Amino acid sequence: MYTPEQPVSNSKGKSYLPVLIAIFFFVFGFHDLLHAQSKTNQITNDQIVIGKDGVMRWSADGKEVTGFGVNYTVPFAYAYRAGKKMGVDLKAAIDQDVYQFSRLGLDLFRVHVWDCEISDTLGNLLQNEHLDLFDYLLFKLQQKGINAIITPIAYWGNGWPEKDEPTPGFSTKYGKGECLTNEAAIKAQENYLNQFVRHVNPYNNGAYKDDPMILAFEVSNEPHHHGTPEEVEKFVRRMKKVIRSTGCTKPVFYNVSHSVHLAEAYFAAGIDGGTFQWYPTGLGFQKELGGNMLPNVDKYTIPFDDVLKKNNAARIVYEFDAADMASTYMYPAMARSFRSAGIQLATHFSYDPTFLAPYNTEYNTHYMNLMFAPQKALSLMLCAEVFRTIPLHSNHGVYPANSTFGPFRVSYEQNLAEMVTPDKFIYTNNTSTKISSPEKLQLIAGYGKSQLIESEGTGAYFLDKLGEGIWRLELMPNATIIDNLFGRNNLDKTVAVVNYERSKMKFNLPEFEDGYAVESVDWRDSIIYREVFDQPVELKPGIYLVMSKAYEEKDTVQLRSKRKFDWDEIRPLPVGTTKAVTSYNPARKRNEGKNILPADPISLFDAALDVDWLNRRWVRESGLVQDESSGQSSLHIKLTGLTSVDEENKKAPLIGDYTMRHYFGDLIADRKKDLPQKTILVFEGHTVGDTSFPVQLSLIMKNGSAYGGIIELNSATKKYSLKVSDLKKVTPVLLPRPYPTFLPYYSSAEKSDRLDITQIESLQISIGPGIKQKDWEKSYDLMISGVRLE
Repeated sequence: MYTPEQPVSNSKGKSYLPVLIAIFFFVFGFHDLLHAQSKTNQITNDQIVIGKDGVMRWSADGKEVTGFGVNYTVPFAYAYRAGKKMGVDLKAAIDQDVYQFSRLGLDLFRVHVWDCEISDTLGNLLQNEHLDLFDYLLFKLQQKGINAIITPIAYWGNGWPEKDEPTPGFSTKYGKGECLTNEAAIKAQENYLNQFVRHVNPYNNGAYKDDPMILAFEVSNEPHHHGTPEEVEKFVRRMKKVIRSTGCTKPVFYNVSHSVHLAEAYFAAGIDGGTFQWYPTGLGFQKELGGNMLPNVDKYTIPFDDVLKKNNAARIVYEFDAADMASTYMYPAMARSFRSAGIQLATHFSYDPTFLAPYNTEYNTHYMNLMFAPQKALSLMLCAEVFRTIPLHSNHGVYPANSTFGPFRVSYEQNLAEMVTPDKFIYTNNTSTKISSPEKLQLIAGYGKSQLIESEGTGAYFLDKLGEGIWRLELMPNATIIDNLFGRNNLDKTVAVVNYERSKMKFNLPEFEDGYAVESVDWRDSIIYREVFDQPVELKPGIYLVMSKAYEEKDTVQLRSKRKFDWDEIRPLPVGTTKAVTSYNPARKRNEGKNILPADPISLFDAALDVDWLNRRWVRESGLVQDESSGQSSLHIKLTGLTSVDEENKKAPLIGDYTMRHYFGDLIADRKKDLPQKTILVFEGHTVGDTSFPVQLSLIMKNGSAYGGIIELNSATKKYSLKVSDLKKVTPVLLPRPYPTFLPYYSSAEKSDRLDITQIESLQISIGPGIKQKDWEKSYDLMISGVRLE
């Protein structure tokens, strides 16, 4: 059993803090030592070389350059404006968030600088608070061993998600379009880049061009060129030339994942590498997506890969996210696919400043913060490990085989991602994974319960081994989602909260078989636990030492110091309080109730109720309509052809298909036991006008496999049936559509050899299968009322 006691106040008392003052700085400054990359072996210029294989390596030792981190925007635009409005000390906010990056083991940062806020119309660099905060941010990142990729030009205003403010910069005067073509605007950019790259950061007295923590420059954010190849090549060449004219020898990257038909022109201009992004679940669904999205991240396919190889181009990802998802399994799978595609550096978009995390107002389709979204943040921690661990260009097969790769595992069913190595155990959710040699572990980071740690709290925890039988525990606050994270948010609407209440933890480490003690390091918790035997302890969020019984025999003293504890950087800044509220459950309910019988139909899609939950390409003439005679609601879809030219990928082959996806897994949760009895798939709908054409209905299982059949839709028949036993294996469309648009349209995941109706979770309705190519440009007009199983 354990006995809570007050801390010992004199040296005669027996406490369990070791007298090893030598580890004092190890305890309090642990992350600087653990996560900081040594800069002693890097030289200021030419610190990175790019080989003929397109791989960036450190010139000092020839090792591959890798890095993983986040975008973060507090010095600029909305985050800056909101912080000022809320009375936040923005430098303290930066301290707080950079600490979180470090705690997660991130080693890279990227931002597209809002040039409109730090330049004038001629491109002169303005010395103002935005630039000062940016310099401070870079300095604090450098202190934690976190490198940076800087994109000096954003080409847009500072308003989002509000209206743009009047700003003094050249982008404000000319706009993105003219900045790419207007000679005066181009000269302003040349002037700006020259001054920006030469700018001296007053916090470390180094010019950006020479600062070893800045690994590379990406000229601009998503330029979206529409000119001729010759015009684009000339523009990009001028941008690189002005950077080189400053004496900067760092790699210069350019965005090549927009207007990819111009890829040859980008590299003809002499850029050192290309930048990419990935939004495999689309953007802006405004609610949490359901269903297994791992097939959407099976691989990152670059159709112009031959251009990259021919030009020895290095590759970085400047933005990515599994948008509109609160689950934890996606990010390591994306990191795996990036490594397979030859990506060396990647940054997630976007990390929410902690003072804004309760509201998610900056980019409401994204959500990331260690305190308020602990499981997702742990998933990013795993990504950093993927980039350090998984070899470049390695092949791990297709889903579901690639759910395990190296020391990593991802699971949709368990909402889990984890890593097990001899010295590290990291997991995002409850896991039953057995650790064969727990005595060798040096780091445990997790959420929930595992073989070694059982936590009933809803925050992340980190245990760092300091020596045999002694660990540093960092316990984060309890986090709760209380409203739709991805809806229309504002500062008056709280979507997530944290609290500092006690939660139970149990430590099942082999060193503690004879008992252990827990003692507060930051003195925020007044309780000490002595002689704990196989029982949980109740702890407030904070920093502790967890020690084996062996330390009982050592005289100890309280390590009292005026030094600022790291914990001060993890507590939320004072921005007001929130009343306690219940957690938010986004699941929809239907197909349930006292009067539902096993023989009753199971609704998979009801137009009147589910139209806003459809994943589909928006078309102008579509929407919910009501039949005046029957009162029945239907989704009206009118297509003026099945194909369209992709302005971002003009050389892409046309695909004659229009597909909609509806996740119904939550709707049938109470009817799963009735599924095996259902033998007929029923579609209610019809064509508009005197036309007929085929429509494919497909049932998608949790593993991404799809089975479907085709009905011949006409204007007279209103109800159609397919036998479930007649459904054949089909290739599902990846929905929501991944971005950039050059990514695959169809899923490459392996298909099951049979339909297991107990595993279905989504419906796809496709216009395209069975339609000849010569008819792709015809119009297709139809009404859809519902789909059900009988």
